Amino acid sequence: MRLIDIVETDFFRSIPVLGWSCGFKNLTGIPCPLCGMTRSCLSTLSLNFGDAFAYHPLGPFICALILAMLASYFLKPRLYSLLQRFLSKNILPLLLVLWVVNLVVKM
Repeated sequence: MRLIDIVETDFFRSIPVLGWSCGFKNLTGIPCPLCGMTRSCLSTLSLNFGDAFAYHPLGPFICALILAMLASYFLKPRLYSLLQRFLSKNILPLLLVLWVVNLVVKM
């Protein structure tokens, strides 16, 4: 069973508290920068890249970045601190790019 199969069950869809329902999208009708990111990362981890890109076009790249940060934290602490500094300085522009790409693809 793939991870995405577990997440897409009716049980998980009925629990908006866990983040399976986007409050921003419910209020505005516009997807937020991270809409579809959880399903995209789970599809990436299941090696189902077609679905991963369909859920969020940048999901596989974000998932790879998260895995790189986790690996560097344990294996190369110096690389981890460089990644952390880069992200802390560039998180808002990255979120803006995520949002625009997601809006263009989903509209």
